[in-house]
Amino acid sequence: MPERTEHALLYIKYVDDALAEQGVTAVEGAISGISLRILARALPDGRTSVAVSLYRRVHRMRASGKAFHYWTSEKLTSMARTKKDLVVLREIDRRTGKSTTRHVFSENMVESWIHELSWTLQEWMRSNPQARRPAGSKDRSPRESTTP
Repeated sequence: MPERTEHALLYIKYVDDALAEQGVTAVEGAISGISLRILARALPDGRTSVAVSLYRRVHRMRASGKAFHYWTSEKLTSMARTKKDLVVLREIDRRTGKSTTRHVFSENMVESWIHELSWTLQEWMRSNPQARRPAGSKDRSPRESTTP
């Protein structure tokens, strides 16, 4: 099977750890982080797809009273050209796992898709001004990785 090459075009992650110190009622269900990753993938047949994933970090409390967190997908989308040179936008519903596909006929549709993603990220950062980048995390410059 041919290898698939991925390039990270953008990877941004922010977290707000102050929530864990606010007590049980404040922590339960609180959104304490956001992560946006955009990948360009070279498909085996030579076409390129762009995949976007938006995740949120959710805090919960165990019965013991100890806080924990997990990352949950908010939005999973991809855009690719078909063999007939049409552009297709695919969105995956995180609750059902089902995907919807639609053809992209104008640049305006692509621009609105990008603006929606950036607005979600900016809005979260505005409402969480104390957010920080986790240790070792930084905006990734384009890098290459191969997956079999």
